[in-house]
Amino acid sequence: MERVKLLYLFICIPFVLLSQTKQVDIEHVNDLFRQSDAYMFKDDLKSLEYAKEASLLAEKLNDPKLTAKSYLILARGLNYMRIYDKSLLYLDKGLKFSIVKDDVILYQHFKEFKADNFGKLGLFDQELNEYFDILKTIPKQDTRDFKQLDSRINARIAYNYYNQKKYKVALIYINKALKIQEDLSKVEKTSELYNIYQVKGEICLQSKKKDSAYYYFQKAYKIIRKGIEYEYMSLKSFGDYYKTIGDTDKAIDYYIKALQDIKAFEVRDFDYTSEISKNLSELYAIKGNEKGQKLYMEEYKKAIEEGQNLKRKDLQAAVNLILSNQKEELAKENKKNYYWILLMAGIIILFIAVLMLERRIKSRKLQHVEKKALQKEQMFIREKEELTVRYEEDTKKMEKMVNESFEEVFTLAKNNSPGFFIRFQEVYPEVVSELLAKDCKLRVSELRLCAYFFLGFTTKDIALYTFRSINTVRNRRQNLRIKLNIPAEEDLDLWFKNLSKK
Repeated sequence: MERVKLLYLFICIPFVLLSQTKQVDIEHVNDLFRQSDAYMFKDDLKSLEYAKEASLLAEKLNDPKLTAKSYLILARGLNYMRIYDKSLLYLDKGLKFSIVKDDVILYQHFKEFKADNFGKLGLFDQELNEYFDILKTIPKQDTRDFKQLDSRINARIAYNYYNQKKYKVALIYINKALKIQEDLSKVEKTSELYNIYQVKGEICLQSKKKDSAYYYFQKAYKIIRKGIEYEYMSLKSFGDYYKTIGDTDKAIDYYIKALQDIKAFEVRDFDYTSEISKNLSELYAIKGNEKGQKLYMEEYKKAIEEGQNLKRKDLQAAVNLILSNQKEELAKENKKNYYWILLMAGIIILFIAVLMLERRIKSRKLQHVEKKALQKEQMFIREKEELTVRYEEDTKKMEKMVNESFEEVFTLAKNNSPGFFIRFQEVYPEVVSELLAKDCKLRVSELRLCAYFFLGFTTKDIALYTFRSINTVRNRRQNLRIKLNIPAEEDLDLWFKNLSKK
């Protein structure tokens, strides 16, 4: 009887250890979530890396809720990096989990980010449909979480109408959001109140309600913890206000303070930096200050270029992280297999050891078995290591070739070089073939414009680098859509990016 208990104990120990290991892994996933949150808005790529690591571990643990949450955080990171198609992909994957549909708050978060992706893609109707669907499904329970959600969705609807320049409707929804937040803030200050004041101020400014705009900009500014939180968004809003009312000196003063705040907090917000610099250049031109006008026009161009470079670098890194994780996953799979081999070998060894105590089997046979198992294990590890080394070498060579070719073509495009389209055909022959298959009568100038769109240049970028007006590029863009028979509802940039996948 005692021997049976001992045998049971030896067999159970590995499974107890495995259970403890799983709990440690769950804690590690949650820690990765926290690190991803900590880098949000500071280093989007770092935040995305932590989220991806969390998703791989959650999938390995086969934990649906952790996996779904990791998909939500990944979708959020991809959204902030403007990779909307991949963000929507992870949102759809997460929404398939039954555990997400059963968790009201988690489900609404998925829907909310899905709507936000639609909005940033310019699909305002789809965005609104998602928001209204969320409002219909918010439970009528009088809880703080549901009130926060109700307020946030109303604010997002307001911002949607603001982007469509429907300011009267936008005011209706921002007022609903504001009322809820101010009621909640009577008990405890909420972080959303600042954003709602800012949005209402912007809506009032565009609605020509200048005094109201200033009033809400002031209320938002008072919420900021000075010296701890950055102020540049509020400072820019004050600059916009004074620019609108014609007080050039005060507008300049606030815009400069905003740029100083961006620098002090080391914020990589090139959209704000470029817009503020452009406004300063225009204001100095009004004042007849040629030096100031030229200085901030240079700052504007620099911010645009740095933003494009960072976006391209982060985009490439993010795509590599999401779509090219073979090395990391292979390493993790090898590690997992190694642990399982050790675990099973341990169980076998323990089982044999117990039988030895009971039956005293021959020690030489046991040593032989162990030696053979060890040799196979070592051979397996060596083979895996050799495969991994070869794979890493091949991958590095391919990555270097792709990156060098892309950088060369991108630089030729920016310089409007005569050799740009020739080199583009050499690097991306499949893209040119696809375009000619769509319309064999496409001119070289049209194919050259297609190449710019494929490389991710915006209408403004193309106008800048090819010395054309924005309207000219926009008209040529529309003509291409007609020639290539691209439906009006399909995003043109995504259509071009998908050419190389066909």
